[in-house]
Order: sequence, then C-alpha cells, then structure tokens
Amino acid sequence: PAGRDALVALLGAPGGAGHVEAIEALAQLAGPDAGHAIAAQLTSDRPEVRAAAARALGRIRHEEAAARLEALRSDYAARVRRAAIEALSKLPGGPPRPRR
Repeated sequence: PAGRDALVALLGAPGGAGHVEAIEALAQLAGPDAGHAIAAQLTSDRPEVRAAAARALGRIRHEEAAARLEALRSDYAARVRRAAIEALSKLPGGPPRPRR
C-alpha cells in the first residue's frame, strides 16, 4: 500500500514529470484497485499521459472508465484515440462500436 500511495501522490503532483511511469507502475502493482487514480489522468493536458492512462485502464479492465474512454475516441491526439480504442476493446463490454 505504501508504494501505491506514493505513486498516487506522484500523479497528483503538478508538472506531470514521471506521470507516465507512475501510471504504468500503478497498473502493474496495484491492478484494478488503482483504476480511479489512473482514470483521473484521462484529463491531463499532456497527450502522452492521457494515452498511458487509457492503455493502463484497458490492461486492468477498469469498466467504470468506459464512458471516459469512449470520449477520448475524439481526442485531438492520434495516439490518445488509438489507446482509447485499444482499451475499450479489452473491457468486458467488448470492442467499441464504429463512430457515425
């Protein structure tokens, strides 16, 4: 728990340094319990952080983030869109429906 708490605290630090690494570590170490902390990073102003958060949420199958991941399918950054689609395909609901 102490390691998880330190990673969550790092995600809350301003500037974003180390956020991608913290997201990846949280997904690996804390698994589904880290879903809410990782999902909070979906609104980062840095595309690499949004993409990392989306990938991590797919990896831990955090279903509660489905609507937020769906919204990222319209993100201006291609890597974020790809990560969101990949994450959605890993959730229990199955692959995303094509956008119209």
